[in-house]
Amino acid sequence: MTVEKRAQQRVYRLDAAALVAVEGWLSARARQWNARMDKLAAHIEKTRDEGEL
Repeated sequence: MTVEKRAQQRVYRLDAAALVAVEGWLSARARQWNARMDKLAAHIEKTRDEGEL
């Protein structure tokens, strides 16, 4: 982020390249958590089918 002072105002700009890096990191974490949640759901279904839950 950059900040530019203009008299009594401040203009903020976001660095798009930094946001792309953050999006990539978040996408990887989302894929990881989705896989974990899918495994949990499958385990719950299996357990429910076996009458343990």
